[in-house]
Amino acid sequence: MNHMYIPQTFNQQLDDLLNRIAEKLQLGDSRRASAERSYDAVSEWIESDLGFFKDIPFNIYAQGSYRIGTNVKPLKGDEFDLDIVIHMTIPYDGLDPVEVLNQLERRLREHGQYSTMIERKNRCIRLVYANLFHIDILPAFQESALDANRIVVPDRLLKDWTPSNPKGYSDWFKSKYIKEELMLLEKALNAEDLPNQIPYHLMQPLQRAVQLIKRYRDIYFKDNPDIATSSIILTTIAGMFYNGAKSEFGAIREIINTAHQSIKASDGRVLHIVNPANTAEVFSDKWVNEPYLYKSFVQFIAAFKEQLDKIEGARGIHNIIGIMKDMFGESTSATSLVEQSDYIEKARNSGQLGVSRQSGLLTGILPTSTPVVKNNFYGSKS
Repeated sequence: MNHMYIPQTFNQQLDDLLNRIAEKLQLGDSRRASAERSYDAVSEWIESDLGFFKDIPFNIYAQGSYRIGTNVKPLKGDEFDLDIVIHMTIPYDGLDPVEVLNQLERRLREHGQYSTMIERKNRCIRLVYANLFHIDILPAFQESALDANRIVVPDRLLKDWTPSNPKGYSDWFKSKYIKEELMLLEKALNAEDLPNQIPYHLMQPLQRAVQLIKRYRDIYFKDNPDIATSSIILTTIAGMFYNGAKSEFGAIREIINTAHQSIKASDGRVLHIVNPANTAEVFSDKWVNEPYLYKSFVQFIAAFKEQLDKIEGARGIHNIIGIMKDMFGESTSATSLVEQSDYIEKARNSGQLGVSRQSGLLTGILPTSTPVVKNNFYGSKS
């Protein structure tokens, strides 16, 4: 007989629930496919330019959450973002950064459809696919021949070039969880294609933790999105403070507790968050220039820790579902609980579920467990 995997402790039951919630944060296939078609079309349009981009060798690739597998489905009515880089491999000395942005905008305006979708941003040009997603297109030049991944990008406000390294960042983040044997599972990234969505069962606790942290951020700041902590800062902090926990809750607890301790130890000084692959790229600059953003981050971490403390103090899934709804959204959390309950009920009906005589927690059938009668007592379905 094939045995179902049954969570055997409260923490395993909690992780199973968090897993179900995180899986629902994955972008749907249709939205991903639509973004990929748009990415291909934009790439081809820039590549066929007869002006500025005609004689410049460049690669186009994704950066950010799309590249590292931590993107999440937006809250209802919001657009998800796809960040792409036009990585040009000629010297940038003497080139005006604002003029490069203007040349990119000029090329996009030559396209009938794109001309009505353009938004100027500080470092990129955004194409808005209304109510679906937006593509942020970042022109960049290789900083030097010494490192193919280090780039400089334009800054409209500074009227200057600023350092970055999205590929190096991706490698750093993956190094936090990828073991040598897992490397073999990864497909090489083609510069012309978007990374494939990682099958959910192959995603690592750190990736899932980032998705859940970002969703709580979305919920926490839903009435004040302008002061929400950026995804790049949350992801960097997660990579910095993750210490190898094998479970989703363990990973989140490590990250948030260490962030909270770091804030307390800083004694009021703003935490310094940089791109580990290019430390000249400072992600926390905005916190220095706009202190209210740092205050919002500090409050967010404190609120997050408070919720985690409540979960740790609870016993039984029915005692934490209200907290989950507050953190990750009512419908997503409730649906995930129903699915978990149905899964447990199926195991019970097949005679593969027991209750531990020591703890009262649901287990697989063990020598120290008593079979459960076919009766629905596991959690609430509301």
